[in-house]
Amino acid sequence: MTYDELFRHTKKLKVLYVEDEPLVREATLSFLENYFTSIEVCRDGQAGFRKYEQNLDTDSSYDIVLTDIRMPILSGVEMAKAIKQINEEQIIVFITAQKDKDFFLKATTLEVDYCLFKPLELDEFIKVIEDIIKLDN
Repeated sequence: MTYDELFRHTKKLKVLYVEDEPLVREATLSFLENYFTSIEVCRDGQAGFRKYEQNLDTDSSYDIVLTDIRMPILSGVEMAKAIKQINEEQIIVFITAQKDKDFFLKATTLEVDYCLFKPLELDEFIKVIEDIIKLDN
């Protein structure tokens, strides 16, 4: 899929991006803006979950939730669990630096859809997005 074909699909998607580290958040947001035109950003899992609930069952509901896992107040794992309890169909992508076995077990248990590692690698990111687009069609 070419960039133009990919962007034709991704520009229609609404994304919730949750990351607590300011430098990582800004760098990743700049990257994501190359693909998505509608991105809402939250600084922790609790704020992310609140934003998700506010937009649930509206025209503004999210197509994709991208989240870090280790955050203050409410972790990405806890947020994903809460989201899946109210919408098991929600596509959730962890973006993390964590590469330990416990994390993968939690992600599998929660039925998180994808996991990408920081720093984001373009090829892996595009594979995940293409897969999500195929699910949506």
